[in-house]
Amino acid sequence: MQFKNYNRQDGLESNWVTSISMCTSGKLWIGTSKGINIISGDTFHTLSVNNGLISNSINTIAHWGDSISWIGTNKGLSVVSSDTVKNFDKEHYPQLPDNSIISIFPLTKDSVYIGTSNGIALLVNNKIYFPDHLQKIKATIKCFARSTIDNSIWVGTSKGLILLKGQKVKRYSVFDGLPSNNILTLCPDRNGKMWIGTDNGLVEYQDNHFEMLFVDELPNGNYIENIYEDRESNIWLGTYNGLYKFNSETFRHYSFKDGLPANFIYGIMRDSEEQLWVGTQKQGVFRYNGDYFTAYNSTHGLVGNKIGPIKQLGNHILIGTKSGLSEYDLTTKRIIETDRTKFLKGKKINSILVESPDRVLFGSNGFIYEYDGKRFKTHNLRLEKSGDVWAMLRDSIGNLWVGTYESGLLQLLPNDSVINLGNTLGLDIETALDIKTSSPHDFWIGTFQGVFHINTRTNHVNHIGTEDGIPSPFIYLLLLDHKNNLWIGSNQGVSRMDLSTYSRFGDINITSFGKNDGFVGVECNAQAAWADTNNQLWFGTVNGLIQYVGENSDKPDVLNKTYITGTRIFYNDTILKQGSVLAYRQNQISFTFKGICLSNPKKVRYSYMLEGYDENWSPPTTDRVAAYSNLKPGFYTFKVKSSNVNGHWNRNPTTLSFTILAPVYTQTWFIVLSSGILLLILFLIYWVRLKQIQRKAQLERKLDNLELQALRSQMNPHFIFNSMNSIQHYINGNEQKQANIYLTKFARLMRLILENSKVPGVSLEKDLEALEIYIKLEQMRFENRFDYTIDIANSIQPNSIHIPSMLLQPFVENSINHGFSKLNRIGHIQISIQQKDDYLICTITDNGIGRVAADKIRQKKNRLHQSAGLSITQSRIQTMKQKYGQELSIQTTDLYKKEKPLGTKVVITIPILNLQKETT
Repeated sequence: MQFKNYNRQDGLESNWVTSISMCTSGKLWIGTSKGINIISGDTFHTLSVNNGLISNSINTIAHWGDSISWIGTNKGLSVVSSDTVKNFDKEHYPQLPDNSIISIFPLTKDSVYIGTSNGIALLVNNKIYFPDHLQKIKATIKCFARSTIDNSIWVGTSKGLILLKGQKVKRYSVFDGLPSNNILTLCPDRNGKMWIGTDNGLVEYQDNHFEMLFVDELPNGNYIENIYEDRESNIWLGTYNGLYKFNSETFRHYSFKDGLPANFIYGIMRDSEEQLWVGTQKQGVFRYNGDYFTAYNSTHGLVGNKIGPIKQLGNHILIGTKSGLSEYDLTTKRIIETDRTKFLKGKKINSILVESPDRVLFGSNGFIYEYDGKRFKTHNLRLEKSGDVWAMLRDSIGNLWVGTYESGLLQLLPNDSVINLGNTLGLDIETALDIKTSSPHDFWIGTFQGVFHINTRTNHVNHIGTEDGIPSPFIYLLLLDHKNNLWIGSNQGVSRMDLSTYSRFGDINITSFGKNDGFVGVECNAQAAWADTNNQLWFGTVNGLIQYVGENSDKPDVLNKTYITGTRIFYNDTILKQGSVLAYRQNQISFTFKGICLSNPKKVRYSYMLEGYDENWSPPTTDRVAAYSNLKPGFYTFKVKSSNVNGHWNRNPTTLSFTILAPVYTQTWFIVLSSGILLLILFLIYWVRLKQIQRKAQLERKLDNLELQALRSQMNPHFIFNSMNSIQHYINGNEQKQANIYLTKFARLMRLILENSKVPGVSLEKDLEALEIYIKLEQMRFENRFDYTIDIANSIQPNSIHIPSMLLQPFVENSINHGFSKLNRIGHIQISIQQKDDYLICTITDNGIGRVAADKIRQKKNRLHQSAGLSITQSRIQTMKQKYGQELSIQTTDLYKKEKPLGTKVVITIPILNLQKETT
């Protein structure tokens, strides 16, 4: 919000502004200590003594249309008409009571009341009259007002209130109910009431009755300088402590100003003598007769000043306290001692249930004390927690419903057994502070999770919570009024639920009242509520006693005025005028809006739509921002409407239209150019992909060739020749069984090698099977000069894991042929297989002579070339790295002990193949 300051540099006669008014043509008249400025647009016109005014010290200005203006100064009256000025002062017009003109009230074009610092004069046709009935008024005249009922004139003075009816003068003072004789302002409202502001409070006058209303506990809040009624019939008060709004007569607040010196109000009850009993937290109990409060506390015999429930039993008032029970006798008008008070002395009384003259129950800490007219019976609720009993209610079959603090919702059965009703119904209720019934089968439970409705006939449970309109889930009190409404008190105000609509249609219709609605107590206290037979309701809060007297049916249903208060394009504030044209990039727009409802701004709801984008209006919301992004080129109209406190919407929404231009890329030349670039990109993609396919095919051919070489290495003539020699050896030695075993294993090995060579990957199970057959054949050939072990991790399933074929055999062959050459001990090969993520870690360890000794042997035999199997395997690994993009590695380590070779360890990292991906 921005303020524009006008001062002497702008043409203002003085920075001390004393009066502001406007004539019907829209010109603004500014009275200052040095004359008048008349503002028309941005032009200042001056009116001062130089133009004929009687004085430049302006007190007040009044108009009759554009034809005549009356100007009150500290030296007399000036009348401006048709650019002529006529002045009146006491020297030339002795009928004028005083030169200091404080207030002016036009009756017609030709007659006006002139209020001075010493009485009232009447100006008629430019003549001053001081009739006898006005001569009786000797006071400073501060304000005038006309009644909306009978057109009588009310006059506020420094010595009281005056009513003028023709020639009759009627005076009102503090003896008639005014809080002060110093009347500062008057305001008649649309309903015929006259609002009177004094230096000591607000007064409402209606039907010949003054009602004094204290605005605030602070004295400055009751210094009422100005009163104004807005278009929604709200009364606004300007005070020395700020601005206040008076919210009709829905709620009345009782506190220390009314003689109730306590804020925390608990038990409330009206007795048979129509007196209202009000319990407080620390100051005892009060009895209210409609005019004043009478206090009763420990000095009068109360057992304690911390008051809880209040009930009537016959001619006695039962007053529960934190220290026991007290009883007030309506006959003797005093606190008395009874058998009940003696028994309950020292016990904390949280609730009282009067079922009959001979049956009264008192809820305490974990116990219920039942009095039958003669003696007490104690019911032990056997609670795990020592929960206070806050609510009790007997149902039609004799069960006692019990609400506790932190021990759940219970039932005390006729046989004195206790069940947790909340658990039985599947409800997680820890605290239940109030229980009410609207029919023999319908029970309402106030909890810290909202309200639960339990129908005992159908066993149906319904939950009413914040999602249904209750402002808070912490429910302290429930109250059934005489119009079939359930009132729900929480720590955020009070709510009203229509039970008629709920029982007929199942609709939850809730109206909530908070501080802005006049419920200034805000937070309710447990069970602190009472309903009078005339449906006036009383609520105890942490900020005094609140009376609900009914909503004002005379208040007009004024529709909101809805404004679009701002627009933003992307994140920048923008002034978007009607019919604006935007570039295509300016397609993220947000609108802020405001519906003016002075009665209760928090109840305003909004609905909006962007015509050209939205098909329907948005659901009602409290949000005041609507944002749209990625809007297409076109014509749009944003519409917004708001609902008032009664839920009624504007008849005509507020609108703002704009256009978003089409982007340049929709033009033909751009489309042609873009298509050419796209075709070029597609060609490049095709070319790159073709090269990738060719490279992959080349790698696959190379890999196939290497696999063929690996196959040849496994089936090399030397190995086959050695195998045939072994078979021949067994046959010549007449070892038929050994020959058969060898021949069978050899055939199986050849079959596996051929099968495995046809696929890119084999299961670990098959690869190990071929490897193990090879090792056993070599064992037989070398007459068991070595042994072996194969260890597979338990987490590995060999039949489900696939690896490139023929990778392990060359390393085992190298260990047998070279590592065990010239070995003077039994050789041993250990094969260990582990899994790490998507890789197999294969470790081949032998206890041979080591690579150095093996190389020396090969040198002596002139065999310096590397094993063909190992060479082919290393080439395959390099090719697989290029094809699959995965890590394949071989790490060879010589093993030593005290510098003596103990063998060789080879660690091979092999990727686990995804055959489905490989196939595709």
